[in-house]
Amino acid sequence: MTNSSRALAFCVSAFPLVAASQSESVLQKLLLARSTAAYEAVQKGDLPALQALCTPNIMELGAGGLSDATGFPDMLKQCKTNSYALSDSTLRILTPTSAVLVYRVKQNATCNGKPEPASEINTDTFVKQDGKWLVSIHTEIVTP
Repeated sequence: MTNSSRALAFCVSAFPLVAASQSESVLQKLLLARSTAAYEAVQKGDLPALQALCTPNIMELGAGGLSDATGFPDMLKQCKTNSYALSDSTLRILTPTSAVLVYRVKQNATCNGKPEPASEINTDTFVKQDGKWLVSIHTEIVTP
């Protein structure tokens, strides 16, 4: 193999990595937008919008313990979000139909009249069902 054919082979073999990186960036933006939409639904108290962003069997683990979608109505009644900002996201694609998004949240919120942690690192595990990316597992870790 000549040097030029080796260089061509390297470029051709590297091309899928570039394409994958570009599509990963697009997916990361899409999933961050969906996580942001979930925060927006919580802030507005919009149960149908929140349910549309999650699998019916979602699991959520946070300071209040483990819960599922049956807890959404009470959460929306008991918790108020005044402001929030998501940032510093990182994506790991697990399979063509599953991915994990980790991001930082700064928020001003209360539940049952008590302040919620102002800073968290959250993880949303997404699955693609019927062409839509839905949150299947949501975890929250309080940060200083």
